[in-house]
Amino acid sequence: MSNFINVDQHKQLLLLAFPMILSNITVPLLGLVDTAVIGHLSHAYYLGGSTIGAMFITSITWLCGFLRMSTTGLSAQAFGAKSIEKNLLVLIRGLTVAFALGLILILLQQPYLNAALYLSGGSEEVQFYARQYSEIRIWGFPASLGNLVILGWLIGNHQTKSVMWLLMITNVTNVILDLVFVYGFHWQVQGVALATLIAEYCGMIFGLSIIFVRYKSAFNSLFKNSQLLITSLIERASLLNYFNLNRDILIRTLCLEICFIFITFQGARLGDNVVAANAILMNFLLLISFGLDGIANATEALVGKAQGENNSKKLQSSVNIALFWTGVFCGLLITFHFFR
Repeated sequence: MSNFINVDQHKQLLLLAFPMILSNITVPLLGLVDTAVIGHLSHAYYLGGSTIGAMFITSITWLCGFLRMSTTGLSAQAFGAKSIEKNLLVLIRGLTVAFALGLILILLQQPYLNAALYLSGGSEEVQFYARQYSEIRIWGFPASLGNLVILGWLIGNHQTKSVMWLLMITNVTNVILDLVFVYGFHWQVQGVALATLIAEYCGMIFGLSIIFVRYKSAFNSLFKNSQLLITSLIERASLLNYFNLNRDILIRTLCLEICFIFITFQGARLGDNVVAANAILMNFLLLISFGLDGIANATEALVGKAQGENNSKKLQSSVNIALFWTGVFCGLLITFHFFR
């Protein structure tokens, strides 16, 4: 009980959580901007097609969310143990897996898109623009998956302000390019897809740059012995721990994703207007869930740090404090929606 009422721990959680809440809500807000830009075009099938196409891409990205969550936990443990070498190995291992998955998905894009379009249904126009959108966005998989690892690593190292700047730069770039490509160049659905693609690579380059500049000497020391680096990356125990952790998170995410995919695909079968309306409603749902994820992100960092320090009391109190503040924010959201 004394740990739970520890003011410093509450303050630490909130100081980590608030930058994450602010940065996380920019993601669904960006979706609302995309929706608004496409929604002002002349036909509902533009929005329907981009929504279906975005689901093809984001379902894979969200399914690979284990890259962020596992990286957060493992880097936080290394941060708590004060081991810079292990910390950087977590980053490099995660990026290697992310880039490999991204390249595999690019190579398998045609069978994947054919199967996804067959399952999604929708009008001929919706299917056309869904494919058009997806065939551009799919080239961003190495960046989008790499960004998951970068974000997870920064969160695990309690650098939530860097996360906030990374997401803001990515999303502002996306918004500006949306307006230029759609209203300036009249590229319609292709413009929205290309804007997101460029923004993802800009975010990855920015994230890698700030990490490399901050840990330049540690990277130089690590890369001096390339053979030792490769041996450390493919160490059996570390790899088994990494993939076992990812397996459990993957199962959880898959169950969640099935719900979102069902709503989107079923909406497509009910008509262009329904799938377009669902796109707007889904963004409001994501606005709430991404905001609450800020508390989860902060908790992952604190719990991982406590694990790295072998401090079980601090670990348990971090979980309890996170549950308390999640309840508070949920209560505020329920009250707001009830009386609005």
